[in-house]
Amino acid sequence: MTDIKLEKVRNTRDLCSIACAGGKHPATGRLIRGSALWRATDEDIRILMEDYHLGCVIDLRTDGELERKPTPYQKFPGVRFVHASVLEWATVGVSHDEASQEERERFLAHPELIMQGHYIVMLCQPHGIRAFRTFFATLLEEADNPDTGAIFYHCMGGKDRTGLATVLLLHALGSSWDDICADYLLTNRDLKRDGSRASLLKDYNMDEDMAGALAAVNSAQLSYVDAAIDAVTREYGSLDAYLETALGVGPEQIGKLRDAFLV
Repeated sequence: MTDIKLEKVRNTRDLCSIACAGGKHPATGRLIRGSALWRATDEDIRILMEDYHLGCVIDLRTDGELERKPTPYQKFPGVRFVHASVLEWATVGVSHDEASQEERERFLAHPELIMQGHYIVMLCQPHGIRAFRTFFATLLEEADNPDTGAIFYHCMGGKDRTGLATVLLLHALGSSWDDICADYLLTNRDLKRDGSRASLLKDYNMDEDMAGALAAVNSAQLSYVDAAIDAVTREYGSLDAYLETALGVGPEQIGKLRDAFLV
């Protein structure tokens, strides 16, 4: 996998090393996954703008997250920004904004099961479906302009919403399930570097009594993805059918994505 070493934008990597349909790979510097840009340093911005010719950013965060941690848009002149909020409201364990005490208590009791439920909601409920439709519609629009440069998509930590977006994208590009899962789990390597329990609790807007749930919150677990894919399969018949029926990404759109982004 191809890491992009940035000072404050964690968990950032280029998808270029992942095998896709026909033995091809995403073109270097075209599809980049990562975390929020709100604390990007000047050097981080220089790398994205000069080395990767950043052209488009797709932000998967909630309105609340954008308000609390706004992207410094003025530092990215000429870049197209698209907001596609995957979650309709604050969600303990996924979004990094305030949630109700009732939701916090439910999460503390069964963190892994709640995380699985969150993943199902993100893929299957109307708000998430609209967001992922926007995600793919933006990619298809950018596919018409090969001179755009890098397309950078992110949530807050680059783990759950970004992880699901990458699962869907790599499946559309023809990656094997093993490679898709390997990329998803790479996030755990980066999360281990993210600091103390106190800083993590603050980052996720969690109280000290919720520290026991941090393992579920601050990790990428295949059981979360499996729960969401199982739910999609039950409702739509297959992940391919979900892409076409729910997200508007059928054979024609998949062909266009592959032609535009694979080499």
